[in-house]
Amino acid sequence: MKTEALMIQQGDINCLVHINPELEVLLVESGIVTVGDARSTVALSAGEGVLIFPHQIHKFSCDETAKATVFMFSYSLAEEFCNRFQKNGPRMQKISFDAETLSFVHYTISCLEKQYDFYTVKSLFYAMVSAFRRKLQEMLPASAQDTFVIEKAIEYLFFHLDEDLSLEKLANHFNINKRSFSRCFKETTEVTFGEFLRNVRIEKSRSLLLKNTMTITKIAYECGFGSVRSFNRAFAEVMGCTPTEYRKG
Repeated sequence: MKTEALMIQQGDINCLVHINPELEVLLVESGIVTVGDARSTVALSAGEGVLIFPHQIHKFSCDETAKATVFMFSYSLAEEFCNRFQKNGPRMQKISFDAETLSFVHYTISCLEKQYDFYTVKSLFYAMVSAFRRKLQEMLPASAQDTFVIEKAIEYLFFHLDEDLSLEKLANHFNINKRSFSRCFKETTEVTFGEFLRNVRIEKSRSLLLKNTMTITKIAYECGFGSVRSFNRAFAEVMGCTPTEYRKG
């Protein structure tokens, strides 16, 4: 389900290291889902969830039995909550949802599937984030300046993905020494700048390929690849198949 205030993703939620502008809440129904960033990894089982603030680096990895739902609340809806807790809160907060909250979440989803209502979305948002409130208030600040700068750089990257991006260009844009920027980027994301940029471009291309409305050539340039050949090579390295094969399923 996708609306202006809320997106709900179910099924295959596996994803590479990335950021989103929304506030995310992951709820695990069964199996094990691992949520990680450069600092820590959190394993979640049935009934557990994690809260991820906007523009925080993270990735999801599911075992074969995992069933989970990702709730992505728009920043306009979550702004007040984020202003209060994001700066001094933990980077990823894990909790166990009580039975009452889980029941309400499932009921609300069923209502939204039948008919969208903004006030129902707000009720769902407050029910879910309230479950995290006490934990957030107990936690000490856990942010670092270098990580903040890298996340701002990644945010810039997402908005300029079709451009000729380089480590040097972003370092200059944020007035950071190139070597220091490279080191901080690797420490924060666990991959090099080049690997991260490639992965983000591949993630975007996957979405465009599945929509089946653009040619392979146009997708290649839309995602910032200099040629179809370089796009095919990078896609095969990450996905194990060509873009054409991926589109065919």
